[in-house]
Amino acid sequence: VAWQMLLGLSTKDVLFHAETNYYHPLYASTKQPDFVHIKNGDSKDDQGCLWERPPIFTPVAKEFLTNSTEWRDIVQLDTLVHRAADRSLTRTIQSLNRQKFQRNLAQFYDGMARVQRDCGVGNRIRKLCDGGGTLNRENNTCLFDNEGCDHNCINEMEF
Repeated sequence: VAWQMLLGLSTKDVLFHAETNYYHPLYASTKQPDFVHIKNGDSKDDQGCLWERPPIFTPVAKEFLTNSTEWRDIVQLDTLVHRAADRSLTRTIQSLNRQKFQRNLAQFYDGMARVQRDCGVGNRIRKLCDGGGTLNRENNTCLFDNEGCDHNCINEMEF
């Protein structure tokens, strides 16, 4: 939303449908990833739609990522960059006017809820790989592979 405001974009310009192969707790459905299009380079090496396993975190991996000093040492520089970016974003939001940012953020969340409801797979979005693993080259709504499959539906929405 900060980028939206900095670039003078509308809420509609930054909306997207949370595909089943994209997970975010605010937007994603409870359905885990299923089939994805796999292509290695040229069209002769097109493997079609293959099942993609959802990531699995074992208790040992979760413990390592949560409480391990070794892991904290590994990600120490990443953590510093994240904190610096977070501080910069906070200052940017202040300079944009926090109240206006909050209004735009609320519009974004409302718009995202509408997109998830009205543009869902099987509703208006036809992905390159359907739920059964069939490659759908001709009758999909995607811009490229499984990317941008929501563009027609979002463009037709009124905000």
